Amino acid sequence: MPGNASPASRFVCVAFHKLNLVCGEDKISSVVQFFHILNAVGMAAGSTVTSDGGYDVMVYSCCINADRGIYYYKTYINNQITAIQMTEQEKSKKGLSVYSLAEEQQIKYENR
Repeated sequence: MPGNASPASRFVCVAFHKLNLVCGEDKISSVVQFFHILNAVGMAAGSTVTSDGGYDVMVYSCCINADRGIYYYKTYINNQITAIQMTEQEKSKKGLSVYSLAEEQQIKYENR
């Protein structure tokens, strides 16, 4: 299986994981597995240097549950999965809803 940072290699890796993953029947398991697949091909700052001296990174990753109207995402800075659910109020609204990205890393402390 390819293992470099090229788009083609990353695509093959995602296809392999998608076809071979084991997932529970519930919706959350599917979302979690989706993000694990993308984590397998994510690009961390410094792993790929661009021609102008910058770094390629996976700025954000996302998926949508079209049946339930839920948009899931996580950013490079905050790897907690954040969800936005389309409500009936938003469906009847004229215009776009805009949400700020949850970019600050969320850490759950067990002992506080």
